[in-house]
Amino acid sequence: MNNELLEIPILYLSKYIIENKKAYYNGLREVTEENKWSEWILYILDAIEHTALFTQQKIDAIGKLMTETEEFLKEKAGDIYTKELLHIIFRQPYLVSARKRCIACW
Repeated sequence: MNNELLEIPILYLSKYIIENKKAYYNGLREVTEENKWSEWILYILDAIEHTALFTQQKIDAIGKLMTETEEFLKEKAGDIYTKELLHIIFRQPYLVSARKRCIACW
């Protein structure tokens, strides 16, 4: 983050909208057919609140995992541990399923 600003957006309403699809489409219809903007604005504000809380929980969990990973790396990786290594692990994770690994061995 530069100057306390995020480099990319992290608040995505799509999860909330998908989970509340009926209310989303009903709200859109009511705005179009009945000009019910107040209800629509309340729906969107509720979506923002729920999404912000969900996102904050994810950010907190990632922070905790980073701390645990840092401790693990310091203990197990010894001399090769650096903050840069920790940041690379979290910025560019590389995951391979056990099945792919077995297929690659053949």
